[in-house]
Amino acid sequence: MRVHSVGLTVVGRGHGVFCGCEDWRQRGIVCKHIAAVALHELGAQAHARSTRSMVGLLLQL
Repeated sequence: MRVHSVGLTVVGRGHGVFCGCEDWRQRGIVCKHIAAVALHELGAQAHARSTRSMVGLLLQL
């Protein structure tokens, strides 16, 4: 089993990604590891937005 270090940073409209696998280091192409982290972050942001909107609806009742 291989373990890869993956990082994703978002500052304003900019972003930075890195991965320890060969696809990213040698070829410079986005790998499945980066894609998995990005999908996880998008899901977490959507969940946070959903939770905030539900709290707002409950406060209006």
